[in-house]
Amino acid sequence: MRPPHALEWIDGIETDFVDLATVDPRLVGIARAIALDVANHHRHGKALGRRNISGDLSGFYRLSFDVPEQRVQRFRLIYDRPDDSTIRIVGLGEREGSAVYRALAQRLGN
Repeated sequence: MRPPHALEWIDGIETDFVDLATVDPRLVGIARAIALDVANHHRHGKALGRRNISGDLSGFYRLSFDVPEQRVQRFRLIYDRPDDSTIRIVGLGEREGSAVYRALAQRLGN
């Protein structure tokens, strides 16, 4: 069995959690649980690449999530792997209008 990855949250991610909590407080716990699943090798995200709206997001991965009764998953958790033993959560937010990708690009200075 592989050891879990270290889990890091970038500075400023607190704002993303506040935004999630304003939509539905349960989203905060769901996002944290997904991050732990990734760190423990239970889930893997889809690789991102070049996007017209946000530029090059190669090296980042996304996972969809929402509250259980919501049929369409409206939110994304974005992470990268700065090294072989670390998962770093870099963004949480709404999918609609590519909001989470735009916010990440701004955070990264793209």
